[in-house]
Amino acid sequence: MTPPASHRVTRFGEDGISLMEMMIVCMLMATVMAVAVPSVNAFYNDSTAVSRTYGVVDQVVPATETLSRYLRQAVQPASGSAPFLDITTATLDVGGVDQSAPTDSTSASFYANTGNGTGPELVLAALNTTTRTFTMTMTVADSNSCPVTGSSGTACTYTKGPVHHLLTIANVTNGSTAVFTYTLQGGSTTSSPSSAQLSEIVAVSVFIQAQLLPGNATGFQTLVYLLSPTYQTWVG
Repeated sequence: MTPPASHRVTRFGEDGISLMEMMIVCMLMATVMAVAVPSVNAFYNDSTAVSRTYGVVDQVVPATETLSRYLRQAVQPASGSAPFLDITTATLDVGGVDQSAPTDSTSASFYANTGNGTGPELVLAALNTTTRTFTMTMTVADSNSCPVTGSSGTACTYTKGPVHHLLTIANVTNGSTAVFTYTLQGGSTTSSPSSAQLSEIVAVSVFIQAQLLPGNATGFQTLVYLLSPTYQTWVG
């Protein structure tokens, strides 16, 4: 016989989570999070650093290879002249813009034989120590200005042609380390050649180090020998 509804007794089962079990679960989750979050963060930071480091490599290596190629082509613009320029007191008018850059530890100004009919082209490669940016430009010689065969010129000028921008390397971190070191005839080296030593340069060491925060700094160093720095009438 079924008892009346008012006399029924409700029985509760043992299903559910106790307060102690919930505390244990929370403690375990907190432990896992404490271990996992720093690990994931470290992995993300390392991945970003590696990615940016490769970005610097992709920026520096092709640029320095381009610079090396033009350094090998350094040549005298006229008989008795040096392949490298010594611009310490006078300004250099290139395409109507002052492009003065002395040949020293942070810059190299030289004439490059690129096969151009008007004569060697003027290359200016320099590090701006304020902006930490390394740039390289090239300018074609003014027509009929270089003393090549059939020309009335006695010295190359570069006042008319546009300045061609060849490369830019940002965030250079060389600090006090020289970008350019010059090897002279006889084997001695210097980072600030005198006017008399400019015609004695036989090789140039190039070292550029750059960094894209928070990536690791990376650099490139090479020694470039001049192929034919002496004057040739067919090159200028």
